[in-house]
Amino acid sequence: MRISVGFIAGAIVGFGIGVASSIVYSGQTDKDLREVYAGVRENVKSVDLEQFGQEVQANVAQAQAQVQTNVAQVQSQVEEKVAQVRGKSDGNGTATDEAAPEPAVE
Repeated sequence: MRISVGFIAGAIVGFGIGVASSIVYSGQTDKDLREVYAGVRENVKSVDLEQFGQEVQANVAQAQAQVQTNVAQVQSQVEEKVAQVRGKSDGNGTATDEAAPEPAVE
C-alpha cells in the first residue's frame, strides 16, 4: 500500500517537473508553448503503456522482495539479541550485570 502511494506521488511530482521544464524550455527557445506541448504530447502517445506497466510491476515486486529480505535479517538479529539477553539472565527474568563489583563484607 505504501509503495503504491509513493509511486503515485512520484508520478505526480514527475509530471509537474515535466510541465515546468517544458515551460522553461519554451521560454529559452522562443517557441510557443502550444508547439512544445504538441511535441511532448506526441512523445507521450508513443509510450507503450503496457510495457511501462510491466516494468513498474517488476520494480514493485523487486522492492517487495528486498524489503522482505531486510525484515528477515532484522528479525534474526533481534532474536539473537534476545537470546543473548536471556542467556545472561538470573532465571527470574532480570539480567545480571557481570561487571558489577561484589559488595564488601565487613
